Amino acid sequence: MASVNPSINPHGPGHRTMTRMFDTRGGRFVLAAIGWVSLAFGIVTLFVPLLPTTLFLLVALWALSQSSAPGYRWLREHPTLGPTMREWDDHGVIAPRAKLLSVAGLAWSGCIVAFFADGDWIVSAAFGIVLLAAAVYIVTRPGNPRNPATL
Repeated sequence: MASVNPSINPHGPGHRTMTRMFDTRGGRFVLAAIGWVSLAFGIVTLFVPLLPTTLFLLVALWALSQSSAPGYRWLREHPTLGPTMREWDDHGVIAPRAKLLSVAGLAWSGCIVAFFADGDWIVSAAFGIVLLAAAVYIVTRPGNPRNPATL
């Protein structure tokens, strides 16, 4: 899954992909800014409960992979964050403990929204569908690079 500035467009030279749209100096600057800001938010949310640390770090990983080889390398090789980022980047792996905590956090968020929705079942249902889709995505990711079936 590692994708540092792929230069070959499998759809042909005229097809605009996300990478090709950002394959300019200005585009790479925008992606680098998104990457570094996401990384900063990700680091801040390590210390602030109930904010999505992993989401910010994954956005940073993707954006830096497309724009800043040193930033991308730094994030992948970081002693604390690096192992998780490498497992995701190389194999699409989410550790079983992270899956459990993520799904528990999504369920808790759903309960909070349902409580504060003040009887508006449409808001609760719509939010519940989004949270359910996110939970299904998380649970269906491999849990171990050697054994993809691991929850």
